[in-house]
This record gives sequence, structure tokens and C-alpha cells, in this order.
Amino acid sequence: GTSSGAPAGPVLPPEQVRAVVETYVRAFATKDRALYVSLFADGGTVEDPVGSPPVTGRDALGAFFENATSTGRLELRVAADGVRVAGNHVAFAFTLHLDTGTQVLVLPVIDTFDLDPDGRIRAMRAYWSPAEFRPLS
Repeated sequence: GTSSGAPAGPVLPPEQVRAVVETYVRAFATKDRALYVSLFADGGTVEDPVGSPPVTGRDALGAFFENATSTGRLELRVAADGVRVAGNHVAFAFTLHLDTGTQVLVLPVIDTFDLDPDGRIRAMRAYWSPAEFRPLS
């Protein structure tokens, strides 16, 4: 039998969960709004950073992405051993590199995704603090 803590529905293969992370990183690298939005389930939410009002719905997610990528070139450099998959959930550590054109800022971040059985993001949460932005030395 299954324990009461078992997830409802099928558990995604870890490779599929990792692929969502890779596609998410690529969407930022290529400023691909449509690709970014396509990763989310209907009603999917973004809380970035944690504690801010959740962004919900495709239009709002697209606008959030446009805003995030408007300040400069974003690169998410995932740590070599930084992806942790647990069933239909994943956490990954990365360093955000923001090139504003005049300087490069770096920020340590951990993101988490809760995925639906189709592998789309139901809830994304980003853990970071504005106080931790640093110039790339």
C-alpha cells in the first residue's frame, strides 16, 4: 500500500523535472517570453521573492517576465550540483548575473517549483534578498 504522504497522481521522471529547470534557465538566457509562460500550469503562480504578492495567470506571468528581463541581460548560472528533485518538486541553487550595460551584478538565489502531473509549474518560489546583490568583482 501507499503511505498517506504519497503524492496524488503520477510521479514525474527526475529527468523530466530537470528538463523543466533547464528550459526555465534557457527562457531567461534567450529572453523568450512565450517559452517562459508555456512552462506554467493554468493558474500557476510565481512568488519572487518569497513574501511578495503572487503573480498568477499567463498575462501577468508574461508581464512579470518582461519586467524581469528589461533591466538588462539575465543569466542564471545553476550550481554544478545545485538541482534537487523530490518527486514532482525541485529546488535549485543558482547565481543570477544581471548585466545592466554599465556593470554586472550577481545575486545568490534558490528557486523551487511544484509541478503538476503534466510537468508544468503550479507554484514557483524564489528565495533571495535585494541586500545580497553584489557587483561582479
